[in-house]
Amino acid sequence: MKIRMKINLKAFVVSLIFLGYILQIAFQRYIGPLGYYDEMLTVVSYLYVMSMIARNEMTSETRRAFIIIGLLIIIGLCGNIFGELYFNKKAILTDLGNSFKIFFVLFVSYEYFLKFRKSSNLIDYLDFYCKCFVVVPGTFLAIVNLFVDIHMYSEYIYGIRAFNYIFAHVGTLNSVCVSCILIQTLKMLKLTAGERRVQLIYIFMNLLLMVSTLRSRAFVFAFVYIIGYYAIILRKRETKIRMRYVIVMAIVSLVIAMPKIRFYFDKGNEAARGLLLRHGIKAANEFFPLGAGFGNYGTYAAAKYWSPLYIRYNFDQYYGMNRQDSRFIVDTYWPAIMGEFGWLGFALMVMLLAMVYLTIIRETKNNKYCRLVALYGMVCVTISSMVSSSFFNFTNMITASVIGLAIGVSRFINNERKVQRNEDTNSTHNAKPTQIRNV
Repeated sequence: MKIRMKINLKAFVVSLIFLGYILQIAFQRYIGPLGYYDEMLTVVSYLYVMSMIARNEMTSETRRAFIIIGLLIIIGLCGNIFGELYFNKKAILTDLGNSFKIFFVLFVSYEYFLKFRKSSNLIDYLDFYCKCFVVVPGTFLAIVNLFVDIHMYSEYIYGIRAFNYIFAHVGTLNSVCVSCILIQTLKMLKLTAGERRVQLIYIFMNLLLMVSTLRSRAFVFAFVYIIGYYAIILRKRETKIRMRYVIVMAIVSLVIAMPKIRFYFDKGNEAARGLLLRHGIKAANEFFPLGAGFGNYGTYAAAKYWSPLYIRYNFDQYYGMNRQDSRFIVDTYWPAIMGEFGWLGFALMVMLLAMVYLTIIRETKNNKYCRLVALYGMVCVTISSMVSSSFFNFTNMITASVIGLAIGVSRFINNERKVQRNEDTNSTHNAKPTQIRNV
């Protein structure tokens, strides 16, 4: 690994904030105070938003996204006020802090890095952290794990140890690998052709580390990255999103995930995700059109303060979905949206997600690496949301931050190019005829 970095203090400090995410994910079970790191940064994000509003310094994309989030908050609170369920203030406040933090962090990162002039240095530091703390040692230990029990696995799948490295769960390692791939790809912006080939070796190692978790999601993510890299980076034409690549990715991903889909959502069994989906739809219908309100279904707060809906739906009788063991009851996203915000909130959340994708496509049209990074990150979090609480989960905050970084960097580069073109045009117009001929 070639180390060639000149320390820039501002970029270095910002990079440590990103590193803090990974440290929290890896060690919060051993160091209690680390568990509050994401909440602290969420509060900082909210304060930054308030300062942008006060200064009237906000892009139209961010303003529209926050309007939708505001409407969702109103819908959730109206569900609490006009619904028939118990009004638990602590649950409501907890849900208010968790429900939108991924989107807040994404757009705040976008706004911040839109004006950040040391992004190149920042990406250098982040790439270094990924290689030193995750990719290189993780890949080595994943190979060792195949032959020797080094106590870094969660279970056996097809007789092979599912590797989780230093993280509590294999799903957490998947999320970290996705974040590292985003950073490694963004690093290619400033590399030569030869350096990019070396960087691809590290990315390949990261993909191996990802699939060592043996999760269906990991195989889907690896496949999506390979197709995305070919479609966006290797093709020599303009970076348009071709429908045929989307269709191929969707079909192959569905084939890979079909065994899990059948297990989780077959009405004949009592798998937690299937039950949560069916009862989420039931709650949306019962509390039509606003939903049951904050802290009442599918979230950490609903489980912690034990929502009255869980009593009504007899969740206590299911394994992993009771007061003593609620590990599976928070492992959901869209059913929680349906249950808490109803069908109206569900439509608004789909609209918010579509707005994020449209912003990515529009702002990265002239930068293929930023486009791949932002799209791949959002696709992975969206796929995860089908079977997990990805948009609620703090482990995806670093992914959201890097997506915002990629969009911000792309727009910053485009703005600089426009300024340069304007300066060149003005200098040409002001030049003497003889000077123009000489050029």
